[in-house]
Amino acid sequence: MTTDGYLDRIFVSADHQRMGIARQMVEALVDYAANACINRVTTESSITAKAFFESQGFQVTQSQSVQCRGVWLDNFKMELRLPKSPT
Repeated sequence: MTTDGYLDRIFVSADHQRMGIARQMVEALVDYAANACINRVTTESSITAKAFFESQGFQVTQSQSVQCRGVWLDNFKMELRLPKSPT
């Protein structure tokens, strides 16, 4: 994750999926973002990962098609707004 809250990618090997590992990684990144006074975490999610990110509280902000190595892929810009820290 970048210092402005962009989550570029998250990956769990097929042998370790559905064990809560990605959820724990996202929770740790969100905690980091909150402590760093970042007010939102953004990502570009594949169709496959969209439901996972929604289950973590992310919302779709835009559907898009992007070209990767000559192939067009549909994905989603998503964001998770974080509560502002009391000052």
